[in-house]
Amino acid sequence: MLLVIGNKNSSSWSLRPWLAMRVLGLAFEEQRVALYTPQAKQEILRHSPAGKVPVLVDGATVVWDSLAILLRFRTGRETESIAQFDQYV
Repeated sequence: MLLVIGNKNSSSWSLRPWLAMRVLGLAFEEQRVALYTPQAKQEILRHSPAGKVPVLVDGATVVWDSLAILLRFRTGRETESIAQFDQYV
């Protein structure tokens, strides 16, 4: 899995799935995009058809909304894990 994010200090939407995935112990690769550069839009569009971060690329599946990314990992979890997970949603 690849999580494409902006700067964690200035992009709270990017921070949300990154933080939840780390706390849940999910294995993923992180790619940061410098948001305030001329090439940022092109870099994001390489991964996200919406042209926004965060975006999760998991095989052929691309999810580009932070809440949708979080909900993708909620399904199929044990009840205790869901309680832990829901604090980030």
